[in-house]
Amino acid sequence: MRYAHAQGPFGEPWESLAAEVPAVTVFPYVDAGSTDHEGLGRAIGEQLRRPIRAQCDKILTELSRRASRESLNQVAERLLAQGARAFPQYVREIEGMAAGAGVDFRRMLLTCLEESALSVLRERCTTIAFAADGCTMLGHNEDWAPGFEDSFYVVRATMPDGVAFLSLAYMGSPPGSSVALNSHGIAFSGNSLLGLQQPGIAKNLLLRSQIEACSLADFERRATRAPRAISNNTMALDRDGGVVNIEMALAEHAVLRADDGILVHTNHVLAPQLERHERFERPCSRRRHATASDMASVAPPSKDLMRRILLSHDGWPHSVCLHAATEHYDDAQTVASAIVDLAEMSLEVAKGPPCAHRFETYRLAA
Repeated sequence: MRYAHAQGPFGEPWESLAAEVPAVTVFPYVDAGSTDHEGLGRAIGEQLRRPIRAQCDKILTELSRRASRESLNQVAERLLAQGARAFPQYVREIEGMAAGAGVDFRRMLLTCLEESALSVLRERCTTIAFAADGCTMLGHNEDWAPGFEDSFYVVRATMPDGVAFLSLAYMGSPPGSSVALNSHGIAFSGNSLLGLQQPGIAKNLLLRSQIEACSLADFERRATRAPRAISNNTMALDRDGGVVNIEMALAEHAVLRADDGILVHTNHVLAPQLERHERFERPCSRRRHATASDMASVAPPSKDLMRRILLSHDGWPHSVCLHAATEHYDDAQTVASAIVDLAEMSLEVAKGPPCAHRFETYRLAA
């Protein structure tokens, strides 16, 4: 099957090849029901045992090329110590996942916590929020290494405090590691930023905490908890139309808001006070940001417009729908795409570059 591009070097518009696109995304789906933290992790591990083991092998094979076993174990111990102090309940989730999948707990830590990757920062991920004209919607293209298109799952659960959520997450990682929405009407996703590291709380534990935010103010408090192990960006909106984007260096952060109800973020700093931390020019990030912003400004917000942005190949090869030039781990490609519609409390996901797969819909009862 040929890739079907909205705009780009392959000719045909996406609509003309829609019939060729597979009807089902086939990301594994876990409905954990009402559960506690350890039970949630165990349900994920047991139901995704084989793909989690494959993910662990894939990640650890790559890590072994970049660092010694001793240094990797040291990374795991530091991340565990900080995580256990800040979020023992989420560490129990990872322990449950490891037990359910039959994977050594330290191997699971190295798989699911991005700080262990010890690799250069890719320019990756595009996030868009619509909160205008009755549209409350978050769109996100998750960009990572080529070959990771099968490295995701969708999970639904209700926690002991009554908060229910849906999340698209990386295989072997806690919920929240890509996109999530909860029954408080909060949706969020994140983008890599700056590439700074220090001893601190792992990013995926902070993202897991954000799932349980009851308001945007609570979300901001959870997102900016310190000490943070890596710099990061996260964007959230609520069903009342509030939008917040938080750019985080290691010791400071900046909050951006959507004055016109539309906000776009990629992988470069937008807040002037954080620009001094930017060490590299990021042409792909800037081009994707310009494309998404321009497309969002010329038509009223809608799900159709959101899909067109996520499928866009304007500015190829620096396009929102990103295709790797090589199969090397350090290259980048859109490996998953998601749209959260808070009016419908739904999560739509597509595998790989979204030009090649239809979106599949999951719903969270309000």
